[in-house]
Amino acid sequence: MTPGRIELRDKCAIYLIYPREGVYASHFLALEYLVASGYAPVVISNMPLAAEARKALADKSHVVMERPNFGYDFGGYRDGVLFLKDKVNELNHLVLLNDSVWFPLPGSYDWLARMERSGKDFWASIWAWAVPKREPEDFRKIDWRIDKSRRHFHYASFALGFSAKILRDASFMQFWRNLKLTSDKDLTVRRGEMGLTRWVMQNGYSHAAATEMADLPNLLSSLPDHELRRVFDELISVNDPDMVDFRRRYVAQVDVATVNRTDLEKIILCSVARQGASYAVAGLLVRKLGFPFLKKSPCSAGTDNVRAMLAIASDLARNGENCIAQEIRALTGKAEEAHQGAPQELRLAS
Repeated sequence: MTPGRIELRDKCAIYLIYPREGVYASHFLALEYLVASGYAPVVISNMPLAAEARKALADKSHVVMERPNFGYDFGGYRDGVLFLKDKVNELNHLVLLNDSVWFPLPGSYDWLARMERSGKDFWASIWAWAVPKREPEDFRKIDWRIDKSRRHFHYASFALGFSAKILRDASFMQFWRNLKLTSDKDLTVRRGEMGLTRWVMQNGYSHAAATEMADLPNLLSSLPDHELRRVFDELISVNDPDMVDFRRRYVAQVDVATVNRTDLEKIILCSVARQGASYAVAGLLVRKLGFPFLKKSPCSAGTDNVRAMLAIASDLARNGENCIAQEIRALTGKAEEAHQGAPQELRLAS
């Protein structure tokens, strides 16, 4: 543990980082946003830090903690919450954030301000798996009805917020004490991400996401043809080879001039149901909804994903160059080098 310069406040942010390639400018951008919003950051690094990075982070934090990468994000969150155990009852807000995403994005809405104004007990950025999944070939059968009681429904763990009402509930701290850590990612998601969502709902707390996806079909249907085609072209698929393969086959057989617009909308909805909106339609979220978070992993997950991320970087830099756009280009550049010679995926022309 390294003490930081920022005094503890009545609002606190646990910010988990895993800086495998060093601490980036975007890490400090996130910390500056938190401090400017009245939050005292508790930085948890899931790997050892270089002395210079440790000092720089401490200058913008209440404390910097270094730990092994055991339990992934929820392992770090748990250590941060337990560190605050004697202070939790005095906090008005506690947020959990991690650097699997860039935030805040240029031109985006203010997530913290929106969270605080909401009056909700529990707040997130976005949710996943509230719509039944379909096999890609069955995309026309997608039924976009939101059901947050579904077994695997959960709020995305890269940005979560708690009100004083939850923080003053003794069972909140008990949840974290009882959380069994593991190096198994699937178990971590089930026990942490899904488990925390279930705990909130089972205890009757109000909850919401800053960006809700119930209206996604109407948003897609309102887009001009060229914008809808762009959303389709830039669909991101991470760990979903079936959707990648289906889209490749679909594009190979479709006539771009007479493509069925309804098909495109349904394929996009099917992809979101399978992946979550923060992956599948990241560009749409940024351009149309001012979403303040952008997942980093697509930068190194396939050639089409790299193209989509570069397009988002261009969108983010439209009103002036910034560190996030630069970091996207740097990461995708490394991915392109690694994928040189790989076959290009077919896509609809703009």
